[in-house]
Amino acid sequence: MTGSQNASSDFALRRPPPRLIGAFALCGALVGCNGCNEDAPYTPFTVGSSSASAVAADTASAAPDVAPSSEPMPEPPFKGKAALKAPPQATKWKVAGMDISAPDGQVFEQALEADFDGDEKADAVAWSVAQAPGKGAAGTLTFFSSSGKSKSLTDLPGFVPTGPECSLTTKLDQTGPKTVTLITRAACKAALIPRSPVGALTVLAPGSDKARLIELRLADVVSGERRQIQIDSTDHDNDGLDDVSLKLRLERGSVNATASFAWYQRAQGTARDDSEPRKSLDAASYGALSLAKKSGNKALPQIHALQRLWVNICSESATPRLFDGDGNPISCHAETVLARLNEAEAQAALHDKQPALALALLERNGWLGHFEPKTLAALDKAARGQLAERGVKLKRLSVKALSRGPEPRLSPLNFEESGSLLVQTTEGVRRVSTSGEVSDVSEEVDAWPLIVKNESGVVSRISTPCDGAEVLLGPAQGDAKATGILSPRPGACSLKSSVPELNLVVLGSDGQGPRGFPRGTPHRTYQAGLKS
Repeated sequence: MTGSQNASSDFALRRPPPRLIGAFALCGALVGCNGCNEDAPYTPFTVGSSSASAVAADTASAAPDVAPSSEPMPEPPFKGKAALKAPPQATKWKVAGMDISAPDGQVFEQALEADFDGDEKADAVAWSVAQAPGKGAAGTLTFFSSSGKSKSLTDLPGFVPTGPECSLTTKLDQTGPKTVTLITRAACKAALIPRSPVGALTVLAPGSDKARLIELRLADVVSGERRQIQIDSTDHDNDGLDDVSLKLRLERGSVNATASFAWYQRAQGTARDDSEPRKSLDAASYGALSLAKKSGNKALPQIHALQRLWVNICSESATPRLFDGDGNPISCHAETVLARLNEAEAQAALHDKQPALALALLERNGWLGHFEPKTLAALDKAARGQLAERGVKLKRLSVKALSRGPEPRLSPLNFEESGSLLVQTTEGVRRVSTSGEVSDVSEEVDAWPLIVKNESGVVSRISTPCDGAEVLLGPAQGDAKATGILSPRPGACSLKSSVPELNLVVLGSDGQGPRGFPRGTPHRTYQAGLKS
């Protein structure tokens, strides 16, 4: 009999007390985009204005153990005027001392008053919506100059879903001295294409010939996560023109992680600062690594929030939920950031003297970026240095354990308190004494159940849903449960990347219920529902 560290091989843990202490099993890797677009909660936005509160968030579909915090982001330095609410069904309205008229077939919803063209007189920017669905533009933003002239700034982008089963939420704010930010989002009852944009964020300079500074497309975040966006469109490079600074914060439970983006007005148009969001992610990853070395696994929520932030905003993850105005994802070039976060996870395990967990994290190299090679070697050495080693003698036995099928199972091997090994075979239960003698004990010892079940059936599926945050474990049919382990990216979500092999190692039972290791990482997803 020989031992192995490969999670796909049967092996036995020599530990006397529990009845079913053997560990093993390989689950067929059913990887893919499971449950896409299921219960994605509303994406709230915060913009710098006189109102510090974000648009109300619907988090009812968020997982209860990761209920998002509703704490607003700190306000930016600039505080513009709040939008005025239009009278009901108003097609004409007096704003900034002017009588303004809505585009044909539309009614006003809200407006801003400010000097947007630099003539020291108040102008107006108004948002109007269609009176009847399907007739003309669903929404229009119009600039009304104090000179009496008006011009259409933008219509509701065509990528924002509309229709009888979709409702539109809009927020209009002055985010710079001469700039406004319009955020629109559709909430639809019908199922949409996974990760398709449902919202638009547009920053405009109404008094400029090139009014549109930036436009972004926004897809909803997954259940259990919440996103806040803050815009500051003041002049950041002292050239007299309003620029755009965007902070995007992802919240997971009580922790959050923030990335920054920046755009600058130039003669040729708006240019994005391509050092962001890498620079802000880089700084945050250093903080997470430092926290992991000091606090151990208490730092994991912060590390995971940063990893999930990368998944949400970067094209390299293959599942971004932020796109430019043309629908292209944004590249982050954050390989070193991911490597540092991987190191932070392993350092947290080593801080808490959990070398097996650290080695399991090293085994998942490539799930969310790669370790730096030298760092990987150093962490492996440190983890093995924490392991207690003892010599063993290996002896090949004539008895053959039951072969495994495609589903995960408990081990057909079980050590007795005397040190003898019980082995389930096709011919019954055999006992192997410490001296290596084999005897048939089928009449004396009942064969123990090997299959793993929950209330829905035999557990046979490990998946990494492209529209979910965590690895899922469950039966072939029925509800799968989150394991607490972040899904690999890009993984199965990109045809250009390798798909990790997912193994389920099932351990025995203890007072808190059955225990299992997907890919070698402990979890207790099935404490209440797993049966053996």
